[in-house]
Amino acid sequence: PNYIVPEKVTTVEAGAKVDFFDGLLRLNGAVFNNQIDNLQTGFVSLLTSGAVLFITAPEARTRGAEIDGTLIPLPNLNPGLALTGNAAYVDAKYKDFPNAKGFDPTTGLLLNNVDATGKRTTRTPRLSGGIGLVQTIESSNGTYELAVDTYYNSGFFYDFINSVEEDAYATLNAHASYLHAPWNLRVTVFGQNLLDERYHLQQFQTDFGINKTLAPPVQYGVRLRWDFQ
Repeated sequence: PNYIVPEKVTTVEAGAKVDFFDGLLRLNGAVFNNQIDNLQTGFVSLLTSGAVLFITAPEARTRGAEIDGTLIPLPNLNPGLALTGNAAYVDAKYKDFPNAKGFDPTTGLLLNNVDATGKRTTRTPRLSGGIGLVQTIESSNGTYELAVDTYYNSGFFYDFINSVEEDAYATLNAHASYLHAPWNLRVTVFGQNLLDERYHLQQFQTDFGINKTLAPPVQYGVRLRWDFQ
C-alpha cells in the first residue's frame, strides 16, 4: 500500500436558527467554506490488480449555503398542517490535482497523471433540496398522518475528470399512516418515486466500460412497526 499524506480540513461556518410568529415559522441557515489540504480519494482499475488505489488531491475547496425551515400555515384552523423545506448550494472543486487518474471518455483507456485542477469534486451536486407537506390528525386512540414530499438533485460527477455524469433528477414520495397509541402500533401505506424517475444509485467506471446501477422504479408497500417493552 502506498503512503497517504494526512488530510487537513480548515472549516469556517456561520449560521443562525430563528423563530418567527411565536414559533410558527422556524428557519435554520448556514454558510460555510471548507479548505481541504491533501484530500484523500480512491481509484480502481482492473489493469492495476483491481485494488483500490489511494490518491491525494493536494488542494480542494467546498463552499456554499444551506437552509431548512418549518411553517405552520394555519395554526387556528388546522394546527396539524406543516410545510417543510430545505435547500443547499455547494461549490466544490479541486483547486490543485495534477496527478488524477481516469478513463478516456472516447477510447476507455486508463489515463495517468491527468490534471483535474478546476474540476468539480465527485458526488457533489451544486443544488439540492426538497419540499414536504404533512397533515397530522389526532383521534381518541391514536394519530393519523398524511405526507407528501419531493426531492431535487441538480446532478453531479462520479469521477475526477468529470466524464461520468449523473443528470438532474427529482423524486416524489407519499405516505399515509395511523399510530394506534394503546398498542404503540403504526401502520403505514407508502409510495416512493411515484413519478418513476430514472436515475442511478451508482455509476462505476472500469477499464471495460461503465457499470450502472439504476435506482428503484415506482414502489408501493405497507409497513408495520410495533414498539413494545
